[in-house]
Amino acid sequence: MKSVHDRILIRTLAVAMLLMHAGSASAASDAYQKTISDSAPVLWFQLNETGPVAFNQGSLGVGYNADYLGTPSRAAPSEAGDKSVAFNGADDYLQTDAVAPENLGGNPTFSAEALYFLPPDGTAALWAPLLHWGDSSATPTMKSVYFSFQHDNPTRIYAGFYNGGLRTSADISRGAWHHVVWIRTGGGLANAGTTLYVDGVSMALENDPDLPADSGTPNVINTEFRINRAQDFTRYFFGSLDEVALYDRELTAKEVQEHYEAVERCPEKKCIDYDGGCKFCGVPAGTGEVPKAADALAVLRSAVGARRCNFCICDVDNSGSLVATDALIVLKIAVGQNLALGCPAAA
Repeated sequence: MKSVHDRILIRTLAVAMLLMHAGSASAASDAYQKTISDSAPVLWFQLNETGPVAFNQGSLGVGYNADYLGTPSRAAPSEAGDKSVAFNGADDYLQTDAVAPENLGGNPTFSAEALYFLPPDGTAALWAPLLHWGDSSATPTMKSVYFSFQHDNPTRIYAGFYNGGLRTSADISRGAWHHVVWIRTGGGLANAGTTLYVDGVSMALENDPDLPADSGTPNVINTEFRINRAQDFTRYFFGSLDEVALYDRELTAKEVQEHYEAVERCPEKKCIDYDGGCKFCGVPAGTGEVPKAADALAVLRSAVGARRCNFCICDVDNSGSLVATDALIVLKIAVGQNLALGCPAAA
């Protein structure tokens, strides 16, 4: 039986449920953004907006701003503490106002870069693009660019064109943020001239076994740029995206390494939650180190199945399960009781 004091704390938590509101925004990752700026992208979406438009920070200018379509979650968490966009519905995507410039058509040379996060159970459908442009007409083969996940496989990255290209030979983990860069030397076949880096490492690649024309010759027809959608089918992934950049040249290996080294990583005392945020034990809803009543509410919601939370954040008694007792412990700390948190280590 709970004590009178515990019952008072539970009522306090119930009041917090009525009063909780969205958290405040955090500062951007200046060091990483500087490396992108120094490499002079033509297209660059920081994806930290709260409104309906993603602003192009690249040299192509505001004519290439993109609209947020569907109901993506803007100002979502990221590993670095700045904001990202979270796609949680099949109709969530972005599209620019203007079509790709002439030099990115035909058989182009370019580099594409992004930070992405898929939760441990995140999915991807039909070569869901991190960035896409090109035509999907009656004869679409080799007419469009896909910097994407591979087929319905959220653990492989694809770098190629409609009906042909390369995918990573090894799986890439979910539940973590990844920095990915595709460098392409134009003029050759779809499966030639590609280097793909994931987290600063040049990846082994293979022909996509689910496509018929890996050795085809690209002839891209320019369209608007799209993120998490292609011109033809509803192609989408469930996860978060940040700092999408496109360059009309090949980045050097040194530039890629500099970009990766500037990415902020979740420190050892924190871990990545299901929403992609880097958080302390007992603080699923906030950004600080000390839990507040809103954090207790978030733990309680996780305990009853209304939200998801990584055990390294919400299993504060390290019991191997999320229950109301975890929320009560967080609430006691939030109101000043001197209790210790004991979340399990991040996997």
